[in-house]
Amino acid sequence: MQFDRIISVRNNRTVFRDGELCIKVLEDDFPASFVLSEATNMVAAAEAGLNVPKLREVNLHGNKRLITYDYIVGSPILCSDRDDADFRAQRLNLLIDAQLSINGTRCPECIRNPRTAPNFRSTGTACTAHDEPNTADIVQITFNSGKHAAFAGDKLCHGNLAPENVILSSGGELYIIDWAYAYPGTPESDAAICCLMLWLTCGEQTAREYFELYLKRNGSCSSDAITTLLPFAASMLYNRENAAGKKLLLSIMK
Repeated sequence: MQFDRIISVRNNRTVFRDGELCIKVLEDDFPASFVLSEATNMVAAAEAGLNVPKLREVNLHGNKRLITYDYIVGSPILCSDRDDADFRAQRLNLLIDAQLSINGTRCPECIRNPRTAPNFRSTGTACTAHDEPNTADIVQITFNSGKHAAFAGDKLCHGNLAPENVILSSGGELYIIDWAYAYPGTPESDAAICCLMLWLTCGEQTAREYFELYLKRNGSCSSDAITTLLPFAASMLYNRENAAGKKLLLSIMK
């Protein structure tokens, strides 16, 4: 096994390229159930007809957990030095293309709703001494208050549709990666999560542009339905973020 180069690093998980393969390496504080769930979700999404890289292997390497899948020659849709409005709108529309294809799919039965605000670490807690008092309670209460509306549907939701998780291949096809947080629910909830992920990664202006484009593209979703679910979306994302991201998400939950 050769790790040619690092593709991405985020929250105790690193993705390497090994020739024609990608290897996602997760530290041992991710339970085996989390890793197997991601692999299951990935296969289920592919079997549902979505463009997902082919899963090759799930195994252990020392004390690390590995998920191996095909490397897609291409780049994330917003990974570019260009930042003009027309280009950004074009790429946001590609993101929405991917999202509509996901949310237009009936969720496979093997993909389940989280019962609590996601915190998949087996050691320690996601809320640390650096968090505000009672933060864990705020996150869980916010999650509980929104979960019935978010999980009311039976559509496949990605739950982690950040720009880096939609790859535009060299052949012009869109591939969707990182299925760890998929769940059955409503398109509005997935749109709320995507909006906040864009805010966290690309800034508020890009998130607002996405929001407007999404409403134009998906006539069955209303602005109020998505906005109402933003606090819930923040609770879903909170335990995945760094201190700066948590501060923004906590302000939305409050």
